[in-house]
Amino acid sequence: MTENREVAITGNREGAITGNRDAITGNREGKIKGAGAGKSQKKSPGPDGDEIPGEAGLDYPTLTSIPQTGFICTERMSRLGKLYPDPETGCQVYHVCNQRQKFSFLCPRGTLFHQETSVCQWWFTVDCKQQAARLAEIRALGDT
Repeated sequence: MTENREVAITGNREGAITGNRDAITGNREGKIKGAGAGKSQKKSPGPDGDEIPGEAGLDYPTLTSIPQTGFICTERMSRLGKLYPDPETGCQVYHVCNQRQKFSFLCPRGTLFHQETSVCQWWFTVDCKQQAARLAEIRALGDT
């Protein structure tokens, strides 16, 4: 028995990636059915041939796996229970700290982690340097 998977990815006003199980259905032949299917939906490819604005590797990181970085979870970060971007990866990787253990996740291609919204957003809506500054402020408070 074949299982149909229903997934759609859309951007909201803030550029966040959200899912909608009912919007698009892919069948096993790879054909797309659902909202807007069959209509002419021409998208301009970016300079590197994909449909993500900007140039991969130049405007945004293109990690396909989570690299080893110097990111360390502190006691304070564990107590706050938040998600933290990793500036060493251009904010494409983010971490959850729990009892000083680090659990790492990779944002999809063309997206970066935004700490305030706690989601991966299109690269052009996230200022990774600003995210790094916020992380430094949290670390500067120490483990008190």
